[in-house]
Amino acid sequence: MSRFLPFLFLALVFIRSRLRPRSCFSAGTCCSRSACHWKNIWVLSAISGLLFGLPHLLNPEASVNYPLLGLYYFAFGFSLAFITLRDGRLELALGAHAANNLFSVIIANYTITVLPSPLDIYD
Repeated sequence: MSRFLPFLFLALVFIRSRLRPRSCFSAGTCCSRSACHWKNIWVLSAISGLLFGLPHLLNPEASVNYPLLGLYYFAFGFSLAFITLRDGRLELALGAHAANNLFSVIIANYTITVLPSPLDIYD
């Protein structure tokens, strides 16, 4: 527990600082600029899903299984863009992205990641 609380603070700060620029770029800026050319919500969501998924493939954990995690990142980005386009606001997508990242960092305990979790948090 002595390593977990500082890690939790670091995870909250790190995830929050990296979340908005990525989400605003893929779901916000690119979708709004692409909407001038395409009015189809499915096409816009697919474009945003690709733009969300491609940089995430550079994460160390993607090296475990590129096809599966590539599909996961695309589907997650597609879903967040679809939610953003249907709702007209970015807040729901930001909240879902933050919750997913916090779950991955705190609960899932990946060891091959940019922000590895301490493995003794349940002791």
